This record gives sequence, C-alpha cells and structure tokens, in this order.
Amino acid sequence: ITNIYILEDKNMAQNLVIENARIIFRNFAGKEGKFNPAGRRNFSVIIDKDTADALSSEGWNIKQRPPRDPDDDPMFSIPVAVSFNNYPPKIVLIAGSKGTILDEEDIFQLDDAEIENADLVIRPYTYDVNGKKGVKAYLKEAYITIAQSQFDKKYADFMTDKSPVEEEELPF
Repeated sequence: ITNIYILEDKNMAQNLVIENARIIFRNFAGKEGKFNPAGRRNFSVIIDKDTADALSSEGWNIKQRPPRDPDDDPMFSIPVAVSFNNYPPKIVLIAGSKGTILDEEDIFQLDDAEIENADLVIRPYTYDVNGKKGVKAYLKEAYITIAQSQFDKKYADFMTDKSPVEEEELPF
C-alpha cells in the first residue's frame, strides 16, 4: 500500500512524501535514450487518480498512460528529476541491515536493482519561464531497500567496503 502526503512545515516548501513508492522508467545513470538526453537523471513514480487530480490542479506535471487492458484504469505518474547541482538529494541504499549513501557516481546502481521498497521525499520547484508555468518534481530524499539473495544474507558479516588487499601491499 502506497502512502502519499504533503509534508507541511512553515520553514520549507510543501514536499510530497511517498512511502512504498512504485518507481518506473528508471534512469538514475542519465543514459541517453529515445526520450532522454544524455546526463538527465530521472524516474517516474506511480500515483493514484485522486492524488493525480489534486497535484495536477496545483500545476504539477502529471502523466497519464492508457491502460493495457480495456477493463483496467489508466495509470498516473509523476516524472521526477534527480539533480546533484544546487540541492543534491540524500539517497540511501538499504541492503539487509546496512545502509549506504549513494552519490552521483554510485546512483546508477538503482537502474537495475530489484527494489523491495522505496520511501521518497519529492521537492517541488515552481517555474514561470516564457509564459509557461508549472511545478517540476525533484528528488530530495530516497530510502531504497533492495532485495537480498540467500547468499547476501549468509555472507553479510564478511563483506567490507574495502578490498582485503590494499594497493600499497601489492608486490607489483
């Protein structure tokens, strides 16, 4: 079950908080593609119709996709930009009982990861450029839990962030 709500604080913009988010169209690496110029990191988050209607009325960029099956409802989503320029997001990758903060160099790992859970804080950016107004979504925080295999769990205590042999110790 996805929980979506606006985080209201008099000292900050109204952020959109989505717990147990369904992330689609992942491009954390910023790879060039048919619908994406090189270097633009982004993904989309699925939302329900009521949330889509409410956010759309506030100017958020909401995408609607027709259903694959005629008996199903359309799918609504928010495209979310991931930028490390002015306000870099805090992205925590959780594997088992350990969390790792991902930076601009490591975030590509999320493109192919098997995500079990994603809790997101999305920062709105209101724009008015050349007569076009709206709200663009930027990732502010993400806590992403990835699936663990039976061997990940078995060998978790043996894993370290460093190679067991340091470069200075190599004989060549």
